[in-house]
Amino acid sequence: MNLAPKVGPLVAELLSGVSFLLIAYLAVHGVSFAGIDELSSGAIVVLVVLAWIIGTFFDLVRNLLEWVWDSPSFTEHPLNWRFFFSGKQSELENLEHYFWSFYILDADMAIAILLSVILSPFIAYAKGGKTPCYLWVIWLLLVGIACLFIIDARLLRTEIKGLVDAEPR
Repeated sequence: MNLAPKVGPLVAELLSGVSFLLIAYLAVHGVSFAGIDELSSGAIVVLVVLAWIIGTFFDLVRNLLEWVWDSPSFTEHPLNWRFFFSGKQSELENLEHYFWSFYILDADMAIAILLSVILSPFIAYAKGGKTPCYLWVIWLLLVGIACLFIIDARLLRTEIKGLVDAEPR
């Protein structure tokens, strides 16, 4: 049994965590990235670890949503999770390479963007002062992008389910 971490989920966790931190940074500093330029190497390492931890939280939220998406309200039958343990190695690798990694990335990014946009006005308010109009435009665009990630994640999950269900038992 290969217990080594897979690259796809690690990338999804890191990218979603970095996205969250970047959107939160915009709420505090606006579109000025001077603060990022001034970070020391040690601070960057800490931020990467923090991004990974936050991204792992978003992955946890996605895992909880799997239960909701497998409920009778959303689907006629749940995803056959058993396939991930009993499927042929080559089929599992193809599924992960072409679909599963992208599904995880899409879902984690949607969660990261939505949560950061929800929290950003509060972060900007806590910073003090009035929130510039352009931030509201950016946040609205980000919500649209999150919706596209959600649509793609649902479509990928549907394709994954079709592929897994088509496999002979």
